[in-house]
Amino acid sequence: MDFNEITDTIKGKLYERIGNTFLFSYSIFFISTNWIFLFQIINSYPIKTIIQSKQEYPIDFITPICYAALYSLLMPLIVLITESYNELARTGTLKIRNSMRKKWQEVELTTIQAIENKYINKINHLQTTIANDESQFASLSANLLNWFRQKEKLTENTNVIFVKCAENLSVGDVAVNVNGLASRFTSSDYPVLGIVVNKPTSSHSFIINRGEVPLETCDISQYQNINKNGTYVLSSRFPGRLEILSENDKGKYLKVGKKEAEKFIIELQNLQLT
Repeated sequence: MDFNEITDTIKGKLYERIGNTFLFSYSIFFISTNWIFLFQIINSYPIKTIIQSKQEYPIDFITPICYAALYSLLMPLIVLITESYNELARTGTLKIRNSMRKKWQEVELTTIQAIENKYINKINHLQTTIANDESQFASLSANLLNWFRQKEKLTENTNVIFVKCAENLSVGDVAVNVNGLASRFTSSDYPVLGIVVNKPTSSHSFIINRGEVPLETCDISQYQNINKNGTYVLSSRFPGRLEILSENDKGKYLKVGKKEAEKFIIELQNLQLT
């Protein structure tokens, strides 16, 4: 048996002793009870001194056995009580933590609900205000349209609308609906609203989108500088302007209307010429 094997054997025995509760506790109690005798041996006291000390303090084997037995019996109970207490404390801590977390969540939900209700009320108020404004605007628009039709003596075949427009939109321009705003634009995918015949304010205008445009209301030929009879489409080069459609033209066009002598009749239509 070499040195490594001897060392491993000693370590194994030591672990076995430490692992055994009774033997380990007995060893501790034996050393603590008979420490004088062991101290003298370790420090190489004379034999005579050791014998005298042994007579005065005899080696005690019984007391360590009693302590070790008591320790071995009580230790599992102490461990059980400790583990139960730890489990109870852990369970109580979790319950308290969950209860506090629940209360915090309830407070947060209450706060969030209050904020949501606040903004919902604001949104509802704004929606009501907008609806009222739209209703008032619709009523005002209807009154203005009736007034304008009577003033300009428009026939039933002529349809006019009152819309919000861009500031650069002028009387005589072709108006295009760009995101809900009547604007000047070249030929594109934006729908044509008609021709502006009156602009009482910088932000609103009257637009005829069907029928004949009376000369007294708006002279399209003069505003658009057109004099030839024929079909006119929205220009692809100049915003809000008209171009006459020739027989050889091909492609996609936005028809605005047609000129017949002194008359200009609006007929909005998408054309696809091949």
